[in-house]
Amino acid sequence: KKQSINYGPNSENKNEERYELLVLRQGNKPFWVDVIAKDLIYRGAPASVAAFRDITINRQIALELKQSRENYKSMVDFSLDGIFIFNKDKLNFANQSALKILEKNSITEIKNKTIYNLLPPEYHTVVKQKIKSVKFGETQPFIEIKIQTAKKRVIDIELSAIAIMYDGKEVVQV
Repeated sequence: KKQSINYGPNSENKNEERYELLVLRQGNKPFWVDVIAKDLIYRGAPASVAAFRDITINRQIALELKQSRENYKSMVDFSLDGIFIFNKDKLNFANQSALKILEKNSITEIKNKTIYNLLPPEYHTVVKQKIKSVKFGETQPFIEIKIQTAKKRVIDIELSAIAIMYDGKEVVQV
């Protein structure tokens, strides 16, 4: 990966180029380096200077983090349980199983709706209490409720809630 850095007009001696390179160490062991190279004038003659920094560990950590995120995303997206995430009572996320439960085709059909838009009025009070208590760290058992799907079918579901961090915010997963 190469990146050129220019410090502005009239800065012909200030251009730098940056590279990430895979190089071989003694014994043919590969490692990654970050290279910053700069052309300059030294004692009246053109010259180049370069700085090398081993970034093998940084790249390995970045790769592991990416793989961890992909694994977690796959687990949530393809979970057999419906997962909804609400921030301040507004729906931010629903996995495919949650959409199937509601008989919806896309999150856009329900995004930014409140949890109360998705539940019959007789369950609003109990769900409000459940959400309030999880925000205070209490563990909640499952409750059985009835909901109406997009196709007007009434079905029984089990519902529980937990406070989690999502996009840096404390939200409620249902």
